[in-house]
Amino acid sequence: MLAQLFVANMLTFGNGTVMAGILQQSLVERARVLTNDQLLYAFALARVTPGQANLYVASIGYMLFGLPGSVLSVLVIALPSYLMIPLLHSYEFLRGNQLVSNMTRGLGATAVGIGR
Repeated sequence: MLAQLFVANMLTFGNGTVMAGILQQSLVERARVLTNDQLLYAFALARVTPGQANLYVASIGYMLFGLPGSVLSVLVIALPSYLMIPLLHSYEFLRGNQLVSNMTRGLGATAVGIGR
């Protein structure tokens, strides 16, 4: 389950709403470890409480594995953000490279296109 949460978070760039659909398919329909009502309950709980939109995975982790599952779920969701720090440091060395500059410009255009 933690691997599924990590992959879902990486694919959705941390967007909790989009991640709900991916988790519904993997945890409710395929793995059948949660019911649709449990997933919706966890999602609704996260929407009415302050914090990140994808923190409902803590509720899912708790439903499946108790407190350790909840803590591990939050760590898996937060980990990709911290993995970006070494990448950002490496980017400073490559910033002047034309290929890196073109890729960065393309990623920016893609992000704008996805957000529309």
